[in-house]
Amino acid sequence: MVTKVGSDRDKHGCIHSAGYNWSEINKTCLRPFELKNQLYNADKTYIASVNVSNDGEKAEVFSKEGYFLMTKKNDSTFVHPNAILNLGKNNWIFSDKKNMIDYVNFKQALIHTP
Repeated sequence: MVTKVGSDRDKHGCIHSAGYNWSEINKTCLRPFELKNQLYNADKTYIASVNVSNDGEKAEVFSKEGYFLMTKKNDSTFVHPNAILNLGKNNWIFSDKKNMIDYVNFKQALIHTP
């Protein structure tokens, strides 16, 4: 059986084979690896991409472990039942509690300004 290219659209029309995932925040398909906020695991073999809503009330994390839609807890923390995202002045840390994985980035460019 031959599979047509682009035939792997999800219920939102995002084509996963082209790298697209649904963004609940943006209500559109996007490529997580193109987001400006990229976090890395300790040995830099995996990346987690972070998208923060314009109003700063929600954040979504795309990682190899899955998708996490998070809500704001305070000025620097977003929470999900299985994860936490801390936004520091010079670093961001995403901790996936279920898989015991941390993703970090220490770039000044990641200062959050909604």
